[in-house]
Amino acid sequence: MSGATLLAAISGGNGLLAATLSNASNAISTSAEIQNDGDHVFGNGAGGADTEDWVSPSTALVAANYEVRVDPTSGSFTTGTINTWLACTSSHTWTYAGVGTVTYNMSFRLVGGATLKVHTGMTMTVL
Repeated sequence: MSGATLLAAISGGNGLLAATLSNASNAISTSAEIQNDGDHVFGNGAGGADTEDWVSPSTALVAANYEVRVDPTSGSFTTGTINTWLACTSSHTWTYAGVGTVTYNMSFRLVGGATLKVHTGMTMTVL
């Protein structure tokens, strides 16, 4: 049994949520995306993007067990659904275009369950 398969079996197939997620920063516009394959893609630097896992193992089968919610605490996004639980069976993107910063919390829960993890004070900054 592979490590990822063993981890999924031990955790009931739900995987483990990332302890932290990175912020996004860009010179023109920036974004954060929770992908339905377990990846978090975020703008970083002049037009580039970085990727990290928001759940492990990072697979569509595991990601489908979760919902994500983004709640701005300062500023507002240019695009993206906020203040609503969204199924991670689809990918979701939040963008900010302009000059300034959006600060937000990103939360995860099992479908229809209680909140399991809140990443507080996340930021998107456009210089």
